[in-house]
Amino acid sequence: MKECLQKIYNREWKSFVFNPIGEQFSMQFDLQETGQIKIRSKLSNPMFTGKFEFEYLTDQTFIPELIKEIETAIEENT
Repeated sequence: MKECLQKIYNREWKSFVFNPIGEQFSMQFDLQETGQIKIRSKLSNPMFTGKFEFEYLTDQTFIPELIKEIETAIEENT
């Protein structure tokens, strides 16, 4: 995921989807023409019919800190 975030941040990619546990959870990151990022998240449980979905726009300033947090989590868990 951190490599994908870096590519969005560098404007090498316009979109990517992160779904670590299949259909139960996903996040889609879409780079907008304005430079903002639209993030769409979906959370569901196959045992229930309900699901939680939301989306929001944010700027790119959060990406470097998020990448650092991902790197720290990987280091602490390997």
